[in-house]
Amino acid sequence: MAYLLFVSTNPILAVPTGKEGQWFLITAYSTLFMPLFVVFLLWKLKFIQSFEMKTTKERYVPLIACMSFYFWVFWIFHLNLGASSWIKTWLLASFATMVLTFLITIFNKISLHVAGITSAFFYALLLNVSTGWKDVVLLLVTIVVLGLVVFSRIDLKAHTRRQLAVGGSLGAVASVVAYLIFG
Repeated sequence: MAYLLFVSTNPILAVPTGKEGQWFLITAYSTLFMPLFVVFLLWKLKFIQSFEMKTTKERYVPLIACMSFYFWVFWIFHLNLGASSWIKTWLLASFATMVLTFLITIFNKISLHVAGITSAFFYALLLNVSTGWKDVVLLLVTIVVLGLVVFSRIDLKAHTRRQLAVGGSLGAVASVVAYLIFG
């Protein structure tokens, strides 16, 4: 989101002048600070063993909390802030990724990291294809980060290749669905 607000010069994003900081704070508070705070509280209250949340059961409450925060920020931008369709697409893709990963996590452990960065990659790809490759830097950064995340999850033996593939597939589906709604 920081890239979309502060770096991109793509006119299709249409961020109102002077609102970049406010929009960044709203997004950071809702999608970074509050989820971390909830996880910290769950850890201190011994509902989860560690921040890694190695079991699927440990992921339920944090994912439900994150879904709530992600939906809230999407809804605020959608209804009250007059965000462009591409900003709404990004926020809806993020929320949809959380929902899909939660639904699958009920049954199987998957890579939430890979789901998130794959969602960002597909968003960047769709944005570039749709707007004449005006945000190639965003696409390149997501490619590099996706590669690093996949290789680190394999190296740490945190997930099987299947769990990584399922996470990536869910992130891709979430971004494509968000694009079909708002893109």
